[in-house]
Amino acid sequence: MSSTLPIVTVELAKRLEGAEHLGLVQRLEAMMQDEKRHDQAVLKRFGDGTALINLETSWPFMNKVIGLTEADVHLLPEIVDHYAAYGVPCRVKTNPAYATPELLAALRQHGFVAEDFSTTTLYGVATEAIPPLSQGIGVRKMEGDEFDLFGELYVRAMNLPAERAQSVAHNQRLIASHADYHYYFASVDGEDAGVAMMFLHDRMGSFCAAATCQEHRGRGLQQALLSARMRDAARLGCDLVVAQAAYASTSQRNMLRCGMQIAFSDLVFIKQG
Repeated sequence: MSSTLPIVTVELAKRLEGAEHLGLVQRLEAMMQDEKRHDQAVLKRFGDGTALINLETSWPFMNKVIGLTEADVHLLPEIVDHYAAYGVPCRVKTNPAYATPELLAALRQHGFVAEDFSTTTLYGVATEAIPPLSQGIGVRKMEGDEFDLFGELYVRAMNLPAERAQSVAHNQRLIASHADYHYYFASVDGEDAGVAMMFLHDRMGSFCAAATCQEHRGRGLQQALLSARMRDAARLGCDLVVAQAAYASTSQRNMLRCGMQIAFSDLVFIKQG
């Protein structure tokens, strides 16, 4: 594998975006396989765009249109009606690879306004040349069905109600049953203290759902989890890794420290009125 990070081009940006696109779709597809929750997830294609609706949450990250291009702008009225039918605000996420003057003008004409720079996409080289772990820090891959442990650690780290752990575990079982996902645990002095995930797409390792329990933050667990996934991505035939983080967040800083670079930031538009 090449150790040189390629310069961002429109083509590379679309490739990176494709990983996030797939990850979001797979999460909703997993919900649609759940007998108790299938009616809470809606996926619909509009040209090159995909409309995501998750009725279990108002979180904009899971309720938006992704992948829309200038060739799809004639479908904006249908998209607006689609979200209105479910009582969900209509948001369109774009980035510099897709945000042509024609697309931006059409969004404005149809009553959309810029709402938020939602996330920053970072990318790096998949490499086995990773630094050694700090003393007392360990990283291991999930062995067998440890989704209950994953769910417990995730809700602790994210400060979510403990009763959410079973739901998180169930969701991950569904996702892992039909996609190439890899799960990781990080430990401090032998105590499990953090989790992370990676899935493979288009010769890229896509990082997601990393979290560290509050009492163990500042020990370098997230950098250790990033490095482990970079190594495994290389071993699994990937040339790049990709991830999303909030702008200027701790997660973004950890990724930059591991050699990843910013590719672009997403801009979200919301329909007014």
